[in-house]
Amino acid sequence: MKLIYGSSKIIRQIKHLISTCALLLAVQLLTTMSLQAVGVDQPLFSSAHAKAATEKKKSTRKTPALRNKVYEKLSAAQQASEDGNIEEALAILGELKSRTGKKALNSYESATLWNFYAFIYYNKEMYRDAIASYENVLKQPDIPEAMEVGTKYSLAQLYFVVEDYPNAIKALEAWFKVAVNPAPSAYVLLGQAYLQVKNYDQALVSIEKAMSIAKAKGKEPKENWYLLLRFLYNEKNDNKKQLEVLEILVKKWPKKDYWLGLSGIYGALDQEAKQLHALETAYVQGLLTREGELVSLAQILAATGMPYKAAKVMEKGLKSKQIKDSSRNVERLGEYWRRAQETEKALPKLEIAAKSAKDGEPYMRLAYIYYALDRYKEAANAAQGALKLGGLKRPMDANMLLGQALFYTQKYDSARNVFNKVLANNNKKNARNRKTAQQWVKYMEREILRQQEIAKYLQS
Repeated sequence: MKLIYGSSKIIRQIKHLISTCALLLAVQLLTTMSLQAVGVDQPLFSSAHAKAATEKKKSTRKTPALRNKVYEKLSAAQQASEDGNIEEALAILGELKSRTGKKALNSYESATLWNFYAFIYYNKEMYRDAIASYENVLKQPDIPEAMEVGTKYSLAQLYFVVEDYPNAIKALEAWFKVAVNPAPSAYVLLGQAYLQVKNYDQALVSIEKAMSIAKAKGKEPKENWYLLLRFLYNEKNDNKKQLEVLEILVKKWPKKDYWLGLSGIYGALDQEAKQLHALETAYVQGLLTREGELVSLAQILAATGMPYKAAKVMEKGLKSKQIKDSSRNVERLGEYWRRAQETEKALPKLEIAAKSAKDGEPYMRLAYIYYALDRYKEAANAAQGALKLGGLKRPMDANMLLGQALFYTQKYDSARNVFNKVLANNNKKNARNRKTAQQWVKYMEREILRQQEIAKYLQS
């Protein structure tokens, strides 16, 4: 039995993780900005991520100095911003931007100015203006390499915030060309962008590279990275790779969805024993709470020769109200008890199910139990009920059971009529029943003669 659980749910979770991750990265980046000392060859607004990516790379550019009067103006703008006077901060920046002649800003000062604009616009949720400001930073010549690297990464993240994934990809690819030793999270971000534009091949390359770098550095890949991998392998119908990921997920983060997903993949790979083991593990941990999950477990248990366990799962679920007390579920419980040869437990459940049945199958199962308990009159009534409702998979089997039950209640004429009906059916699938019916007719005739002889003897 192949069961694949929650594919659409998994996709929704991954998309939520993507958007959440992008926003958190952008917030982290832009909220760590701080004004640096005059003359330091670093961007005024930088992130730890960008710094790490460039720490081994020495600048070979000659960057103009940040003049003291410009620094004082920028400090005043920052103070106004921190005090909540955004308009004042923008006015100061506007005055700096409008300078001409000898007072005109050099390239480093202009880049710093636009970096500050980006910070303010981001806090005002004016993301497009923040993007334009960062683009202006990159237009300035001879800016510090660290500033270029940090700005390109910030730009990529902002494109993520506005859900402009094609430009996010372009910005990230440009950043990778200048970054040194990029962190695994950068490749994850690129993979997420490719995923959003449905370029699953490139997304997979990026995520796998992120995992490889993290492991090489002795770092543990994050849970949502594995989720991204799982989604991508699912899109490529690579069940074996999905299995590898899910086995890691249940080991490190043993959540319900992962156990169900693992069970589903085992089923898809025809590994039914492992499929059942994964489901039972989730059940023992109390993770299976929905009706469909519990019923599925019971079905697999019954299909793999464990009807007693199946009945216990159904019984517990019905008692806890996790499984609805519907006629179909009550019938399932009765059937599992019947297969487990617990006929006394099966009988009342099947009696309830038969009363509201839409076809004759529940009555037929009930007839077999009555017959096994030597309750032939009730077996005959149940078999007749089954034939009357119809919809039976093997109606001739029902007739055979009815004929036998009628025989044991000594209704020989009725039994003979039923057996003759079986004998008249020349369908190839009915060959076994015809042979059995012939044997019963002969046995019945002998039994009738025997009883007649006994009656004559007693009368003599």
